[in-house]
Amino acid sequence: MHLKILKKAQYISSVTSLYGVTLFLLFQSVLPLLPVSTATAQVQNSVAITSPALPYTKEVVVLSGKPVKLTIPSLFINKEVLPGVYDSTNNTWVVSDAGVHYAGPSAPPNDQSGSTLIYGHNNKFTFGPLQYLEPGDLAQVITENNLVFTYVYAVRNDFSPSDTSIFDYKGAPTLSLQTCTGWLNQIRSLYTFNLQKVDKL
Repeated sequence: MHLKILKKAQYISSVTSLYGVTLFLLFQSVLPLLPVSTATAQVQNSVAITSPALPYTKEVVVLSGKPVKLTIPSLFINKEVLPGVYDSTNNTWVVSDAGVHYAGPSAPPNDQSGSTLIYGHNNKFTFGPLQYLEPGDLAQVITENNLVFTYVYAVRNDFSPSDTSIFDYKGAPTLSLQTCTGWLNQIRSLYTFNLQKVDKL
């Protein structure tokens, strides 16, 4: 009697296991066809939004250098650029009779921003000929690290000697050549050139 009961229990157990395995396999085959729940979709969207791929940022290389030479072919100007020093005792810039000077507080020649200020006397040996510049004329500045900055002449502006706004300029890179003009040279003339290109010697 007990043997019959045991065999019957084993049979029921086997059938139950077989049904369980069959249902499990059936569920696994149907699962990919079921629609994704709203909650699951929201979680997936949340992950996609909060975990974006990091953008690639390219390193900016600034071409720049200390000016050592200035040439303006159309005016036959070919000058060594000397350091410019401000004398605070009499509020003037040191200037030589035949030399041109780089005003250190201004931006050095570069391909990013700011204006490079070079100044000189209004005489035939230095910047007197600037009055004959025409739009489109070229000027080149060579730096101590052998870069050649080529600029195109754009405009002339006259202003008071007390106007120092040139040192605050933050726009596209320019070259500013300054000299004196007017009765007793009491006015400053600024000749502005826009950067065209940068080459290496």
